[in-house]
Amino acid sequence: MPERAFADFAEALRLDPRSWEAYYDRGLAFRDSKQLDEALADFDRAIEYAPERPNPHIARGSVLELRHDNDGALKEYDRAVALRSDFWFTYSSRGAFLTQIGDLDRAMVDFNRVIVLNPNSPDGFFGRGNVFRRMGDLDHAVSDYSRAIALNPSQGNYYGARGDAFNAKGDLDRAIADYDHVLSISPDNKIALERKRLALAAKAEIAKATAPATTPDARPSPPAVAAPPAADNNPTVASLLQQGRAFVAQRRPDEIIAAANKAIALDAKSAEALALRAVGRMMKAQWSEALADFDAAIALKDNIPELHYSRGVALLNTKQYARAMADFDRALALDPKNADAYVGRGLVKFLQGQNEPAMAEFDRALALNPKQGAAYRGRGNVLLRQRQIDKALVEFDRSLAIDPRQAATLADRGIALVLKGRPEEARVDFDRAMEFSPDLAGVFVGRGLALLASGQAERAVAAFDQAIAKGADDALAHLLRGKALVETNELDRALADFDQALKLVPLFADALASRGAVWMRKKDYARAQADLDRSIGLQQSVVTYFTRGQLFETQGKFDLAMADFRRAIELTPGNIFDAAAQAVAKSRLEALTRNNSCGKNDQRCL
Repeated sequence: MPERAFADFAEALRLDPRSWEAYYDRGLAFRDSKQLDEALADFDRAIEYAPERPNPHIARGSVLELRHDNDGALKEYDRAVALRSDFWFTYSSRGAFLTQIGDLDRAMVDFNRVIVLNPNSPDGFFGRGNVFRRMGDLDHAVSDYSRAIALNPSQGNYYGARGDAFNAKGDLDRAIADYDHVLSISPDNKIALERKRLALAAKAEIAKATAPATTPDARPSPPAVAAPPAADNNPTVASLLQQGRAFVAQRRPDEIIAAANKAIALDAKSAEALALRAVGRMMKAQWSEALADFDAAIALKDNIPELHYSRGVALLNTKQYARAMADFDRALALDPKNADAYVGRGLVKFLQGQNEPAMAEFDRALALNPKQGAAYRGRGNVLLRQRQIDKALVEFDRSLAIDPRQAATLADRGIALVLKGRPEEARVDFDRAMEFSPDLAGVFVGRGLALLASGQAERAVAAFDQAIAKGADDALAHLLRGKALVETNELDRALADFDQALKLVPLFADALASRGAVWMRKKDYARAQADLDRSIGLQQSVVTYFTRGQLFETQGKFDLAMADFRRAIELTPGNIFDAAAQAVAKSRLEALTRNNSCGKNDQRCL
């Protein structure tokens, strides 16, 4: 540190001997120049003059870390958290320290808290990614590093960390691409240069080892795996079922169905083989065929709760809600502690628009099994429908913490991120969802939403068409396609979509508001107001008050219009559509206020 900087600190302290900031900043300078005793003395003075500030305690902790006094360092980080339990940086600092000393469970708690307090900060995701990597959970680590990169693409160490995770997974091409990105930011980064060199060398060795022999007299290499014993040439039903279950874990539906077909050929009355084939068919969205298999399996064995639960899921996907609920109830009658069945009941209620009853079912599932990822996803979708996007994101994160390869949950979180105005993070989730499930309808819904948010309405309609064709025939898909159709001025088609959304979820406030806006454009003001009034009665939102304000303004009811525009401005925006509507509401209120304050012939207003 140049002497001039220390002279500046001395002058600042001469002018204000009790300036905690000057002591704090000089302490940081002493720390960075390895003058640790002097640094500690300055941090002590900063704490003396500003005992309510967490920063000097964090800085003290960092110096004690350098001295390898881990107990003392942790006490300082704990004091910082106690002083400001609402400040994400205190948790981030302690979490990084806990990661360094290997207390990974506590570090995970701290970084989860960072993400809750400040979901727009990459520090929480980067720190949690480091914890996952130390735990050996590389899929989670890659996911979190990707979220950090989406929030701050210029931070080279994020790419370096993700490159290391890809390297550990054996994905050398992606690792090298990330190291290249580090070098594009910092060309002389010695660590990235060395790791790229090692990854290229490993890639070359693998290529050499797997290359076919080219010399004319080369003998074939012995097989890497011994040939299966002769008994496997005549597989039993049990061995085929074991194969099929392994394929389920690997999400390989064609192989699942093939193994099940062989087992059924050996024993046509094997309920387990029929159920296995049904699972494979469900993965391929072959719902009718899956139902036929479950019906046959349950006719053979009616007392297996898992069969009733699985058939309930298939029935859900064919919108046979009453039958689905009957199967989930039957599963619970057979096994009262079946958390899956409570999730199923919650999904039925959610799809029928019963938000609070659905949430209660998901809570029951989590009381029985706190690692029930589908229940967290269900809670997230209820909160998303209720416009509580930040809380929904927390639930989706919890679900993905249990299984980072759940494509549907990745798609749901991506949709929430788009609605939150964070499209780059959403793109990461959609891309990963496509990796795991290329035909997942939810990804097309999410991409359609991203296109709609960026003003590409025609492309958005095409994406929503694909989503609905692939099975996303739910209220959200129809609502969003309807919104896109309004932008392309296809009002009758938009009405049909809003009607369908309301048929699926009769108390869907956003669909009522959107339909009301179309009635207004078609000059059917009575229907417009009826829909908008009902929407506000169900759920107040910026968009709904703004739209009703437009309706009143169109009809010359300026006092009512101004009252609604004011309410639209007072409410906190729930999503990107609210934010856009609020900006226009402000300008309309200003215009109406100006016009109302002017006389007809007042030259100041002309």
